[in-house]
Parts: sequence; structure tokens; C-alpha cells
Amino acid sequence: MKPTKSNLVPLCAALLLQLPCVASADYHVTQQGGSADTTSDNITVHERIRAGALDSTSGNIEIGLGASATKADTTSGNVSLGTGAQVHGRIDTTSGDVRLGARAISGQIDTTSGNVELQDESSAQMIDTTSGDVRLSEKARCRKIDTTSGNVKLARGAYVDGVIDTSSGSVNANFASIAGDVYTSSGSIWLEKSRVGDDVRTSSGDVTLLQSDIRGDLIIREKKCGWISWGCGDDSDQRVVIGAGTVIHGSLRIERKVALVIDPSARIGRIENRSNTLVPSMNLPAERVGGL
Repeated sequence: MKPTKSNLVPLCAALLLQLPCVASADYHVTQQGGSADTTSDNITVHERIRAGALDSTSGNIEIGLGASATKADTTSGNVSLGTGAQVHGRIDTTSGDVRLGARAISGQIDTTSGNVELQDESSAQMIDTTSGDVRLSEKARCRKIDTTSGNVKLARGAYVDGVIDTSSGSVNANFASIAGDVYTSSGSIWLEKSRVGDDVRTSSGDVTLLQSDIRGDLIIREKKCGWISWGCGDDSDQRVVIGAGTVIHGSLRIERKVALVIDPSARIGRIENRSNTLVPSMNLPAERVGGL
């Protein structure tokens, strides 16, 4: 039958209905030195394979037990490393999560909204997120953590070799160690049985220190309002607790109104109260807590 204008459309539809449906297949890297660059396919590197660069737009990237890659880059996919796996360069994703299995190793990890988890004894050079949360499990290590609104949580034995810096995200550490500063703008800080090698600083975040060792200062900074006064009113509900067994080797420097609680067993090098509006709440004079 010769196709005409009247029967061409149903004929084409009939032909399309007879075609098999082909789904996107996952891309498997099974040979040493293999790489992958796909649009929507998931990428899997098999166990103990040393792969090259891995790139996918929307697919997930999975690197198996003991395997490695030079880099892993995806826009909306997740990236996961199996036990002992390694990415020598950078892991980069926009909205996907990143998970490093036990004893896995990575270079810099960058996400926008994706969460980052380092499982037991894994390590990364640096973690940088916008709104994604960061979690270091037991004995995990990282050189630096930087987030905008993402929360940071460190488990027992976790170690950050440099700074933790977040704007509105919270910092929670339990039996952990941070070699540099802990810095937030409005995020809360909770340190329990943890060590900080430098300063702990915040503007409007609550601070709780329990049996922790702060080698530098604890600084509650004055909020810089500029010519806009909105949001710079009475912040007396901000709470700073220096609990039992805590040692601050430097100064407790208060530049704004806070509700301050200091346990009698805490030790502080000196107290600098630069605010004339300090809210008294079980405040102790410097001579009761100083004298390191």
C-alpha cells in the first residue's frame, strides 16, 4: 500500500508500537583504566578496578570495594564509595548525596544541596556544601569543613585537621577533635568531651560546652548591623553554657547580650565582658573560674 497523506499517521503509529522499548542501561567499568561519560546512565566501577574519570549528568556513580577513580562528577546523581574505595581527585555533585564507606578515601567533596557522609575511618581532603549536611562517623577524618546552612555532626574519634566554618548550620561534636577554629554566624555549637585547637566563635548561635577543652578563646561576637537595624534587636535569649569540666585556655570574650551559665568546675583563662547588657543567669565572677 502506497502511503498517502490520509494513512501516513496511523501507519507510522503502528510501526512505532511494534518497536521494542529500550531502557537506559547502566554503564559498568570492568577493565583497568576504563572511564565513563554518560548523560543519564548510572556508572558502576567493579571491585578492585582502577578507573579513570567518571562523568554522568543525572546518573548515580558507585565505586565498588577496593576500586578507585581519578574523579567523580554528576549533576543530580548520588556518589557512593564502597569499603576501601578511593577517588584520587574531586567528587562533585549538585543535588546528589555523597557517601564514603568504611576506610574509603577522597579528595575534595563539593555539593550544593546534597548531604555528605564519611563512614568509619574514611577520609576526605575537604568538604564544601551549601545546604547539605555533613556527618563524620567514628574515626573519620577531614582537613576542612565549610557549609552555608548545612549542619555538621562529628561522632566519637572523628578528626578535622583544620577549620569548621558554617553560617546558619549547627555544629555538634561528641568525643571529637578539631585542630582549628569552630566558626558559625547564627548556627548553634554543641561540643561534648571534645577538643578544639583554636577559637570557638559565633554571633547569635547558642553555645554548649560540656567537659570540652578549648585551646583558644570562646568569642560571642557583636552583630554588625550597618544601616539596616532589622534583626538587630534584643537577643537576650541567646544562651551560652560552659559546663562541668570544661577548660577554656584563652579568654571568654562577650561582645553582646547573652544568658550565660558557667559551672563552678569550669576553668577559664579570663573573662572579657564588652557588653553592658549581659543577662545574669548563674554568672560567676572571674576569680571563681579563672586561674589556669
